[in-house]
Amino acid sequence: MKKNDILNRIESSAYLGISLRTVYNLIARGELQQMPDGRFLKKELDRYLKIRKRRDNGLRAFVELQLKQTRIQKENILLQLLTKETVPSDDVCVAWVERMHELKTSLMSWPNVLPLLLEGKNEQEMRDILKKEVEFVMSRYSRPGRWTPKEITS
Repeated sequence: MKKNDILNRIESSAYLGISLRTVYNLIARGELQQMPDGRFLKKELDRYLKIRKRRDNGLRAFVELQLKQTRIQKENILLQLLTKETVPSDDVCVAWVERMHELKTSLMSWPNVLPLLLEGKNEQEMRDILKKEVEFVMSRYSRPGRWTPKEITS
């Protein structure tokens, strides 16, 4: 065996292109085998480099696949924007805030309106009035609009 075939830890880290700390970590994880005196056979280091290259190639292929999928998603989003298949979120937000304001206003008016409507009514008439008021508020809130589904199920 030649002298060049055996390397110490510092020489090994330089040969592998990694830090000395990484060499220690590889030893601890059993990924890199050292001789009893703490030195390394160059064959062992070459074996590790082959394994790392295969693993890196596999990782690279995975990352490239993820990148391709992300690019496809981006292209689909751009296509939807160009064909106006997407909905501008700010517009939707404004429309729904307006509806929420209508709902709140309607509900907040009940303490002033309902006593007048319910005064002197029997129990069944009160139920009918309350049901009618609830239906009115719900119809205003769930009415068809630009940003609502074509069919509204209740």
